[in-house]
Amino acid sequence: MRLRSATVALTVSLALLSAACGSQATIDGRADGAGPADRSDDRSDDRSDDRSDDAPSRNELLDLALDDIEAFWTDEYPRVYGDDYEPLSGGLVPYSSRRDPPDCGEPLDYEDVMGNAFYCPLTDVIAWDEQRLLPALEAEYGNFAIALVMAHEWGHAIQARAGVRGATILLEQQADCFAGAWTARLAAGESDSLELGDDSLDVALAGMLEFSDQPGTPASDPSAHGLGFDRASAFQDGFERGADRCSTFVDDPPLLLSALFEEQGSFVPNNLPYNEAIPLLVTDLDEYWSLVLDRAYVPVEAIVPYDVDGPARDLPRCGPSVSDPELLDGAVLYCPATNTVAWDDDFLRAVHRRIGDFGSATLLANQWARAAQGAMEIDSSAPGAELHGDCLTGSWIAYLLLGGSRNISLTPDDLDEVIQAFLQVNLGVSDNEVTGARLAFDRLAALRSGMVDGVEVCRDYEP
Repeated sequence: MRLRSATVALTVSLALLSAACGSQATIDGRADGAGPADRSDDRSDDRSDDRSDDAPSRNELLDLALDDIEAFWTDEYPRVYGDDYEPLSGGLVPYSSRRDPPDCGEPLDYEDVMGNAFYCPLTDVIAWDEQRLLPALEAEYGNFAIALVMAHEWGHAIQARAGVRGATILLEQQADCFAGAWTARLAAGESDSLELGDDSLDVALAGMLEFSDQPGTPASDPSAHGLGFDRASAFQDGFERGADRCSTFVDDPPLLLSALFEEQGSFVPNNLPYNEAIPLLVTDLDEYWSLVLDRAYVPVEAIVPYDVDGPARDLPRCGPSVSDPELLDGAVLYCPATNTVAWDDDFLRAVHRRIGDFGSATLLANQWARAAQGAMEIDSSAPGAELHGDCLTGSWIAYLLLGGSRNISLTPDDLDEVIQAFLQVNLGVSDNEVTGARLAFDRLAALRSGMVDGVEVCRDYEP
């Protein structure tokens, strides 16, 4: 995020917080599923030691995932592309420092592809580093992250079969979309061998941030994969709309937000100081909702940063009842009774410092959306109001992207900070009651709707 008059981009570089790994994405083998495929490689040195005796090992779950991805495409490819699916002629090949990676037009040394997974169209093979990549993915994000990487690479194999050609970034986005389409199969319970863990979709978003381009990478870069926000959006397209939508990505490409920053190129990461950012955001959010809602919108009466460890008399109230310090700890909230926005100041400062200026901005914008709901005569505490508020927040972000604000503009990594804020923070705090039980995955989808289609589409989310 940056001031309109500034010449230096006021953002922070992309960094996943350690808290992102507090829960891990998991897939579990079903009791009635088929056993792991019989692969000839010996991977006994790569088995997890911290599992119970009856829990599937990393490699057993990997085998189940690979078999399930192939089963998915055996059914989907004829339906989507009108031709029989052809299995990988080169097979599935793990490699390590003790086992050379497969050739791909020329011999490869382990150092060339260390820590990677890849599809080679020349030999029709999917290969991966079992020594470094798989343990790192599992330790950081859980075993579902391993399956997602394989589903992405299988997407490239599908492109080879369908003769898809296009810019690198579109091919990578399409492979993310295909991975999302396969994930929807698990979420719907349609797999005979695998089931999805409760938090897997949220942790998948965290993985998209980890494996996205460095902010500032142009969309036209020959090796570009997309911003984390772009990759998450492509994955959600596949999850929500299926492989049919993914198949149109080259002819009907998705909106690539990285392309909007093409002219910025490289930028110097820097964070707008917290004490400067807050009044700037307050002014901008009030101006935006006054513009959208005209006289129906009443600007927020007051902002109330507080110290949750301070005297009880100094804690904000929403109505006559005494505030519960436990609910105020780590909270950013809107009180319709007093038309105020209040927040735990230490908490929001930590978000600003660790995620970035647009991480804290997202949390505040979400509460201004609740104020806008009041002007729309929508109960912000009603079931479903949370997603409506997220959609409204997305409309404000689009306003910034399109240059509507006279106060601030966005820079490449700001949108990735939005995802981090949704992943790290329970945004659903309103009227002193925690109302947010939604996955960040669902909330990001609602926010994207407001960004892409504008504030009018948010009517679809009204409770």
